[in-house]
Amino acid sequence: MKCPHCLVEFHAEVEWLHLGKDKKGNWAIEKYPCPNPDCGKFIIYLVQGDAIWSQPAAGGRHFSHIQPVKRRFLVNPKGSNRPPVPPEVPPDFTEDYIEACLVLPDSPKASAALSRRCLQHILGEKAGVKKKVK
Repeated sequence: MKCPHCLVEFHAEVEWLHLGKDKKGNWAIEKYPCPNPDCGKFIIYLVQGDAIWSQPAAGGRHFSHIQPVKRRFLVNPKGSNRPPVPPEVPPDFTEDYIEACLVLPDSPKASAALSRRCLQHILGEKAGVKKKVK
């Protein structure tokens, strides 16, 4: 797995936390701690599906994981797995790019609109393209 925070590859050590069950099925948190000492951030998913329970030796049931996963949402970090903006990119272009990336998982159409705005800004500022007057 690649950490969406620092983009470093690592072997995924998953931790699960069962949230409960509703009419759509069981819900759980799927958490991966990034082992990179320079990062150390959590990758967190909200997962819906069928709960798998284990039987510990001491008796009782213990939540193990969700399988099969029916729905999976990246909760942290918010946004898509896009590479970071290089430092030489001016801040006004960087802001548009980051905002387009952040809304992509929730609204691809909104991300496309922000991406078009970013492209128009670049074309106007760097290529000297002006709006066509009718």
